[in-house]
Amino acid sequence: MFIPDGYSESELIKIIDGVLDNLCHTFSFGYYDSDDMRQEGFIMAMEALPKYSTEFNTTLATFLTGHIKKRFINLKRNKLYRVEPPCSTCQYYSKKHKFCEKYNEHSLCRKWVAWSERNEAKRNLAEGCDSTNSVSDDEHDHDYVNTLYAGELRTYIDKKMPMRLMSKYRQHLDGVTIAKKDRDEVICEIKRIANLFDSEIGPDNG
Repeated sequence: MFIPDGYSESELIKIIDGVLDNLCHTFSFGYYDSDDMRQEGFIMAMEALPKYSTEFNTTLATFLTGHIKKRFINLKRNKLYRVEPPCSTCQYYSKKHKFCEKYNEHSLCRKWVAWSERNEAKRNLAEGCDSTNSVSDDEHDHDYVNTLYAGELRTYIDKKMPMRLMSKYRQHLDGVTIAKKDRDEVICEIKRIANLFDSEIGPDNG
């Protein structure tokens, strides 16, 4: 373990525990509960420690909080979202200049809107809520698109979900607490079926 100058190992562990106490509950998501986030966060802290210097105009706790918070955000995004947008394979996107030659705003592009809404729908399913009711009319300009995709995905998953997991799957969507092992298995199956759904409807739709 790397220990920055001016700190003992016990002091360091206490600081890391304090940072994780403040962050883990807030950033837990889907099948990553607070204990999982604490384990991930501790590893992130270990990786960040060699980068800290007492010359920084901030405390070690503040430094670690900022670092781990950013890593938690990236972890959530990478686990629940398709990070790669459709732009990279679009004929209107200039890779050289890194901008769209057809639309000035993402919201005008049907492919980008569908990709964004599908990610939102899958995130809501993974977090155990009904995605068709997750966005109010005044919160999202494309609520109809989100509702339509979410409804189709939900129907598809309902049909493809193995019978042995159906009961746990229903409980998960209803927000009922289930064993972590069961939740992990349900989430993995949701993600597998969602990816199958995406491949069947084709890349032109998202």
